[in-house]
Parts: sequence; structure tokens; C-alpha cells
Amino acid sequence: LQPGENCSNAIALTFAGNVASATGDTTTAFNDNASADPSPSCSSSAKTDGRDLVYSYTLTAAADVNITLTPTSPPAPTTYAPGLYVRSVCADTSLPNQLACVASFSSAPQTALFSNQQPGTYFVWVDSTGATAGPFSLTITRNPPSIAPT
Repeated sequence: LQPGENCSNAIALTFAGNVASATGDTTTAFNDNASADPSPSCSSSAKTDGRDLVYSYTLTAAADVNITLTPTSPPAPTTYAPGLYVRSVCADTSLPNQLACVASFSSAPQTALFSNQQPGTYFVWVDSTGATAGPFSLTITRNPPSIAPT
């Protein structure tokens, strides 16, 4: 299996300063969801035939977090329609475990935002919608929390 193919070999991203990033390609990935899974809730096609890769990041302190998934080329123009969701437990598909889910049937970047995300490890699923697949860039930015910790 390629790195990131499932939860057992999720790709751990490391922050350099306040940014963690990666590039990848879902073309040769497998679909690790089942059509009956509650998550991802934002795309039924991601569940049934979306090729996905799994990344993780760890916060050691509360932070505002911005996660952006951007399709890249080739081909130009890209035909990859990405889906992005974040879980607190990698393989748990229950809706309370899904912290964010964004998808569209276009090649537009997808973004998930968290205010005051608490310390811990989180799992970012880079998925595909509408039976598409392709190369992408993933960027996670952390900033001081907008809500002061109590």
C-alpha cells in the first residue's frame, strides 16, 4: 500500500513554523469508505467510489487551524474534484467524530476552518468526488487561538 492509503499508515505532517504541507495524488489510491458509512457526510460519491488518502497533524496547544486542499495539474485544467474531511479518530465514521466535511463537484479548492482547536492528533482525509482523482496540494496553517484559553 502507498503511504496514506488507510489509517494504519496515515502520513503524519509536521509543522515548520506554523505551516504543515504535502503534495499527493489520489489516482492510484483506494476507496476506504463504505456507502453505509455516516462519514463523509458531505459527499455520497466520496463514500461509494472516492479514492482517498489519510494525513494527520498534531497540535500541542490550542490553535486556529486552516486546512486547504487544492487540486493541481496535470492534467491542465485539472478534472479532480476534491473532498476534504477531518476526524478526531481516524477510522471512526460516526458523525460526532467528523469535525469538518467539505466537497463540491468542481475543481475548486476545499477549506476547513477550526477556531480554538484543542491539543490532540487529527486526521485529514483527502478524498475524491464524482469518480474523479488526481494530484493535489494540502496546506495546514495554525495560528494563535482567536478565543483565549480559559
